[in-house]
Parts: sequence; structure tokens; C-alpha cells
Amino acid sequence: MLQGATATELADDVVAAYEAPFPTVESKAGAAEFPLLVPTEPGAAGATEMAAVQESLGRWEKPALIAFSDSDPVFPYPKSGTVFTDLIPGAGEQVRIEGGARISSKKTKERKSPLTSWNGIHNSQTDH
Repeated sequence: MLQGATATELADDVVAAYEAPFPTVESKAGAAEFPLLVPTEPGAAGATEMAAVQESLGRWEKPALIAFSDSDPVFPYPKSGTVFTDLIPGAGEQVRIEGGARISSKKTKERKSPLTSWNGIHNSQTDH
């Protein structure tokens, strides 16, 4: 599952490090069930709570950075981010991050650039 969520092939030792805390099939059950827990219909379990979250986000006036990977198989860009940029008044245009769900540490410099720039601009504009 891990290799399918990355933009580049991971070395065996990297995969082993990610999997070390989850050595059995049973310990990986949460990750396998996660997609099934997202409510997709109004009457589904969790749909009421999700509607409340959407209502709250719709009132969020502070700056919000929306960033999604262009290679994430679970939350595809730009569709996933557009949901949030349309919903949150304080959100600007979403940031596209190159790479899969787990972005390689080799891409850290590329990944930090738009995030660091956004953070610097908005930290100087908001009260803490």
C-alpha cells in the first residue's frame, strides 16, 4: 500500500521504517478501513459531524493554506483542494505540491518553498 502512495519508488529500508510500528496485518487495519469511514451519503455514520465541520469551515475568516499533492491517489489534485478553497472564505488559491501522499525527504526543499513563503506572508498579517 505504501509504494502505491508515493511518487517515486521507496528503498526497502525506507519501507521497513514506515512499516516498523505496524508489524502485523491487524495493526494495519486502520489504514485499510480509513476510506470506508468517510461519509459519502447524508444518512451515513459521521455525516452529521461532517456537516457541522463544513459549516464551521464556511465561517473561517482567517487565512488558510490549502495544499494537495498532484500525485495523491486518495485525495486527487485539484479536485480535493477545490472543495476547501470554495468552502473556506479565508482560503486563497490552493498550492500544488509535487509528489505522492508521502513526499520524499529529497523533495523537502521544493515542498517547503511555497509553504514557507505563505507562512511568512500570513504570520506578518495576523495576530497570534
